[in-house]
Amino acid sequence: MRVSDYKYFDRRLIAVVPNEDFRKKVAEAKITRREEAGLLGRLRRFLFGGVEDQAVSLFNTGIDLYLGLVGLQSAIRSRGGSILTVSKTDLEDIRFPPGHPDIGAVYSAHPTDTLLYYPISDFHRQTFESKVSEAVRILMALGANSIDIRHVSGWSREFSSEMGLALPGASVSGASEAQKKENQEILFSIRLAGSNSAELPPGLVWYEFEETWKAIAEGRLKYGLKNFSLAINYNDDYGVNSELKSEIEEANLKLSGKFFDHESTVWSIEGKFGLEEDVQA
Repeated sequence: MRVSDYKYFDRRLIAVVPNEDFRKKVAEAKITRREEAGLLGRLRRFLFGGVEDQAVSLFNTGIDLYLGLVGLQSAIRSRGGSILTVSKTDLEDIRFPPGHPDIGAVYSAHPTDTLLYYPISDFHRQTFESKVSEAVRILMALGANSIDIRHVSGWSREFSSEMGLALPGASVSGASEAQKKENQEILFSIRLAGSNSAELPPGLVWYEFEETWKAIAEGRLKYGLKNFSLAINYNDDYGVNSELKSEIEEANLKLSGKFFDHESTVWSIEGKFGLEEDVQA
């Protein structure tokens, strides 16, 4: 059964294990930490057919992973949640950032691009960055010549310095020293040639759920809108929070990096549409 065949609620969180056969053998052992010492030899023969020496490390790793998963599943289910255990060999229909997945790590699905999974440690940074980037892509495709991103609340300059807004044909900068003195809220200033033609770019995953974005797009596409102002709101933690972090750590599973906790955040984006020379004229 593919990961995408499960309902989103059941597969929003996944834990990656080595392979299906390994997972089944460890699960069939039904071992607890209290029993582990007394049953070690017999279970090792049961799991690995008597090939002991090379199997010891794999066995111990498997038992720790299995027991950790049992504890994590119990903790998450006790508060009404769900986590899916997935074999590393059965991930063809979902996507991960470069360098992932990692065995023993826990991942959460992107809230709107639901076949994309981020490591728990970096989930909020990457999810928020994807939302900001999509808004900027939409504005550029609609013909923006200037885009200023300002901090309103939540994550600010330290967070924005880690974002990589690589935009072809655009001049992207942080706030200048003069801007910092005048207005501490400016995070990015993007300058483009602009365009009098407008379209929506492909591959949008947030747009469907953002009514203000739709209104701006309609204003530009149908009525020649010249100026825009919109907010990027990031209020939901999507179940990825310090409680989940603690449960994963207690289970000795992997966060895959330093945990970046949720912070309710609002950034505003303002600017103008059209060819730059037309605007200056």
